Amino acid sequence: VMNYRWYKMARGAIARRPPLVEPGDFGPYWDSLQQGFDRYFGLAMMNVSSSHDSPRLSTSLANDFPYKAGQGPRGNPDYRADKPGEDTWLRRQLPLLAQQFTWIGAPQIYYGEEIGMWGADDPDCRKPMLWPENGSRVEYTHPDGLEQEPDTIDWKDSHVRQRYEAYQQLIDLRKSNPTFIYGDVDYPDAYNDKLLVYTRYDEQETFLCLFNPSHEIVEEPLIYGYDFVLSSNEFDERQMNGQLSSSGTTYLFEPGDFLILQKSN
Repeated sequence: VMNYRWYKMARGAIARRPPLVEPGDFGPYWDSLQQGFDRYFGLAMMNVSSSHDSPRLSTSLANDFPYKAGQGPRGNPDYRADKPGEDTWLRRQLPLLAQQFTWIGAPQIYYGEEIGMWGADDPDCRKPMLWPENGSRVEYTHPDGLEQEPDTIDWKDSHVRQRYEAYQQLIDLRKSNPTFIYGDVDYPDAYNDKLLVYTRYDEQETFLCLFNPSHEIVEEPLIYGYDFVLSSNEFDERQMNGQLSSSGTTYLFEPGDFLILQKSN
């Protein structure tokens, strides 16, 4: 089953696009979506972030409009259908992907998302795939016929390669740790309330996942008894979480940062 409801929730909570979901409401929101479902149905549902009849992920996150409401320039002159910037990737799309690949349900990738293809609602989301042997593509035409600056996507672009490798790394994280596939979820409340925090756990392993969806830097005391697994610092040259403050006792979470830890054995 295609689980669009996960995306609406994660878009509001992680990427801070309306309707917003506050960190403390994330768990109850998810639990309400699962009412009436057997646990194993939830594990098998496909968490859909974009598809042939919805805006592409990067474009959806670049626009501050409610999900599936006016999701295209036709009928919404303020809608951005051009190439989203790196800020959308680093502060919205990347942490949302980290949430998707550590969450309950099967992650879905719509073709071309892994190299940064963009597009508004149907039919703008159905552009031909850009394969490595095609090299690059320049988009000259706005989907509504308006004037726009040419936008380029190129396999030789370091940003394209970084995105592609980020998807590979998140896929490997999930496949290498069955806890993310079959484990249960809990919502510890011992952390800064500006952070969205949950654990994925089973009889063998426990993973702690922390996200900063806010627009400000959040400090969190060092978390002992856990080993580092992955952070947004892996994909960006900025000084991010995992970079200790001057006191040496706290993590500094910049907006969009995430941190994944594994309980020490």
